[in-house]
Amino acid sequence: MENHFETGLDNLRQKLLLMASRAETAVNESVQALMQRDHDLAVRVRESDQVIDNFEIEIDEMAIQLLTKAPLATNLRLITVAMKISQNLERIGDEATKIAKRARDLAQEPPVKITLDLPKMATLALAMVKDALDCFVHRDPNAARAIIPRDKEVDALNKQMHQQLTQHMIGEPQSIARCLHWIVAAKSLERIADHAKNIAEEVVYLYEALDIRHPAAKIQTPANPALFISLAKRWFCGTFISLFDEIYTCVNSWPSPRRSRTPTGCAFFWRCAPASCASARSPNCLALRHPPSPNTCPFCTTPD
Repeated sequence: MENHFETGLDNLRQKLLLMASRAETAVNESVQALMQRDHDLAVRVRESDQVIDNFEIEIDEMAIQLLTKAPLATNLRLITVAMKISQNLERIGDEATKIAKRARDLAQEPPVKITLDLPKMATLALAMVKDALDCFVHRDPNAARAIIPRDKEVDALNKQMHQQLTQHMIGEPQSIARCLHWIVAAKSLERIADHAKNIAEEVVYLYEALDIRHPAAKIQTPANPALFISLAKRWFCGTFISLFDEIYTCVNSWPSPRRSRTPTGCAFFWRCAPASCASARSPNCLALRHPPSPNTCPFCTTPD
């Protein structure tokens, strides 16, 4: 039974690496079609996207089958991380399809007379994907951590390219449609780098059991839960006692009652003489401040 489970894990890893190879090829071919204005290659990339989608479905089915066998914590992380990585690879394939679509459209239009460093951006993004998957294979979370800051370089190139194309559109309004195609292609490469960053974060979680996503959004919990509960109890009890003392002081500050009166539905401490209540009542008593009339109880609204 154990050997069968380990065989299933190995098959899952191999299927994931095949999917990664196919996604990397799709990105390379889409960028090549864009830079060389190759209409036929762009069409082939779009048609091959279904292959990557099928890989994701197969990996999910394999993972679900393995989850039913109650794996250990380490194997459980491996299975769930494999599903998340396959999802990011499928998104990378979708971004390659977007680039291929822009390449197909641009191949039918006159070229834009501007120098763009899109191949460098594609090289950086694909290198991040490849290195993240290598960290997954070689079980190297430290190298995976080093991949995460590299996303900023791709972001900077995307911003620079966006500014170049914006200036070009201002100078040549007739090229706006074509420049927008290039902007979308650059944004797709930036998203591919984001997915590579996600894969690197999942690798760290897999081998260190640490979730390093969104560090600024982490909720800081106290190191000692028992101390936190004790402090909360002390705060609650102190607040309740202070409130009781204030009510007690408020009631004792009233003049001697003319008669004791506690009708149904009326507060037990509304017993003071109505003629002197307004002046003698403590201003800290919020419940009994400003009655409807000098001779009316604010709780039951019946004449005193």
